[in-house]
Amino acid sequence: MLCDRCQYAVQQAADFEGSHPDELRTGPHHLTSASLKQALDGGCYACNLLWKRLSQGQSGSPPRDLPDSTEYVLYPNEFSPEAYDLRLGPPDSTGEENRLHGQNFATPPRRLRENKWFKLYFATDNNPPSDHAKILPATWSGGSISLAKRWISNCLNFHHCSRPPGTDNPSWYPTRLLSFTSHRPSLESSNIRLIETKDAVPINGYTTLSHCWGQGVHFTLNKQTHAALAAGHPLTSLPRLFQDAIQVSCDLGITHIWIDSLCIFQDADDKSDWEREASLMQKVYSNSYCNISALHCGHSSESMFGVRDPTMLPPPVFEANVSDEVKPRLIDAIYKVWESRAPWSNQNSTKQEGVAVTSALSWEETESSITSFKYILADLMWDDVDKGLLNTRAWVFQERLLSPRILHFGASQVFWECCRASASEVYPDGFPENIEPVRYKSNQPSQPIVRKKKSRDIDSDLATIQEMNYWADIVTNYTACNLTFGSDKLIALSGVASLARDLMGGDEYLAGLWRRGLGSQLLWWADSLVARPGEYRAPSWSWAAVDGPISPNQYGYMDRDKLLITVDAVDVRCSTENLTGSVSDGWLRLRGLLKRVRLMRRPGQAGWSVVLGDLVVEEDRSREIMLWTTVLFDSKNGDDDDEWEREECTLFCMIASDFEDLSARVLLFQAVDANAGIFRRVGLALIWDQMFRRGLREKSREDKGVPCVQYMDGLHLICIV
Repeated sequence: MLCDRCQYAVQQAADFEGSHPDELRTGPHHLTSASLKQALDGGCYACNLLWKRLSQGQSGSPPRDLPDSTEYVLYPNEFSPEAYDLRLGPPDSTGEENRLHGQNFATPPRRLRENKWFKLYFATDNNPPSDHAKILPATWSGGSISLAKRWISNCLNFHHCSRPPGTDNPSWYPTRLLSFTSHRPSLESSNIRLIETKDAVPINGYTTLSHCWGQGVHFTLNKQTHAALAAGHPLTSLPRLFQDAIQVSCDLGITHIWIDSLCIFQDADDKSDWEREASLMQKVYSNSYCNISALHCGHSSESMFGVRDPTMLPPPVFEANVSDEVKPRLIDAIYKVWESRAPWSNQNSTKQEGVAVTSALSWEETESSITSFKYILADLMWDDVDKGLLNTRAWVFQERLLSPRILHFGASQVFWECCRASASEVYPDGFPENIEPVRYKSNQPSQPIVRKKKSRDIDSDLATIQEMNYWADIVTNYTACNLTFGSDKLIALSGVASLARDLMGGDEYLAGLWRRGLGSQLLWWADSLVARPGEYRAPSWSWAAVDGPISPNQYGYMDRDKLLITVDAVDVRCSTENLTGSVSDGWLRLRGLLKRVRLMRRPGQAGWSVVLGDLVVEEDRSREIMLWTTVLFDSKNGDDDDEWEREECTLFCMIASDFEDLSARVLLFQAVDANAGIFRRVGLALIWDQMFRRGLREKSREDKGVPCVQYMDGLHLICIV
């Protein structure tokens, strides 16, 4: 149900005469905290989800107080004329509303991220949400077990996701697995046993578990516990989360499971097994029957099962009255929806894909007889998956991407994800088009979305834009995740890199970058300024050398003749035999026009003035974001004495690309050994000023005095470490 204030907000959509995507309608939601409290107690669907979002904090933190007041904001959806984006939350004191187009809710304005977002769209008879009577109070019970089996069966029989061992693929199994009884375990008497698969080959596949380790002491496989685990260990002595995962596996008819902490030796004084097994992560997850994802658990002592109120899960339907003034626009919108999704518009469509639909509105009714429209106010349920605690972890990034099938256990329902479908207990046949999530797993390296297609890239005619931008997306998403140990930066992505290498025709992997098109890949920048890691893990020209989110270069608009740098040679030395894992050393020889520049602080202002001889360019953040001239350092230069915080510093720069309609990309370097021409990368500058750009491209007599390995034909060859 919806409280009267939420009903009022929904009614505004029916009254909304504007249709321009930049228009919005806003107004008061609950004027007092007492009003919001009354709506919570009354069981309002939207207000309870809003309070859940507002009260979310760090594990163990007390709930926040109710806000003094809340507001609603309706955004017309430019891609779906019948749909709206609805925000509920405390008033936006800045007075600035960022327009979120279509279904892109990935990065709302920082000040609005604690608010609750909904989709508001016309109700249809295609793929309606489950009736709450079909959803049981427990998140893992008879109904959800049957549903999970149906999802898996459909995937195995009708999708092109990879198939587990024992089907039509040559069998491959992890080095070790946990084995247990084929019947639903009795927690009082069952044992689990660690087996070596070279001695005891499973016959029906295995599941995997993705989970947060959390803080504190953990029960793990090591030299002391190995004998007990191999002989048979009481199930009840395992952490609660592991018991739950084994129960799920058993309910699916699978008698073996792979859990990292119990299948890889975790001895601190001997990393040999860990290093060997870490190089096999691609095979471990991609060959699994199903991955079990404990979304909301912060520690293995927690249970991934929960109890929910089934009446609060399905989204409510609200019948809104329409005025004669607005009616023509709404009717036109819903007819367009109906026509675009009618069965004849796509003969290959299926119900699960949400193409063949008919509206809840009877098309036999005349326009004059229509007095109301039914709207569904839908929670963006997939946020529970994408923004779940587990999926903020860097190690889990590749586990999710590589696993062909995943059961996500959320706090209130079970979700399904494979390379072809996303579903939940509320939407068991797949999400409606208006709230369907971006298909995360469609970017699997093994999936057809990244077909090879010849395209003229900047460094090689053989490189493909799709492949390069696929990897750029991987880097963007991966570096936004949290990593407990910075030394794991490359190894935690090794499985994805290994699979991507096959896609790219065996291209050479270089500490997070690829040899083909390497020059363009050097033009990444850091989205935040954090301390440079104390221990070496990658050469400075690799994004893996720094912490925090990275924005890689995108390749679709580039041509070779616009790149002003050339990679002459490169060498990376791996720490182990794993060619996509950790590295111990690396260098790159780059040819281009090197200039000496000074960076000067502007008194009383943020940002830098960049000085090249008599030319000066200043950062301008008063203009639109794409027109900024800005200096982006890779990291702080030191924890205590940060050189980038001084009034002035001298650096070297090399203009790397210069596009007529885009900013010039300029690499920034600091000398490590000027006499030997050795530098380290420290940042990237985006320059719009045309005169300054010409200065960076023009050769001069002073260029001969700039330190380098070699100066030839007006260009410098430098070594970057």
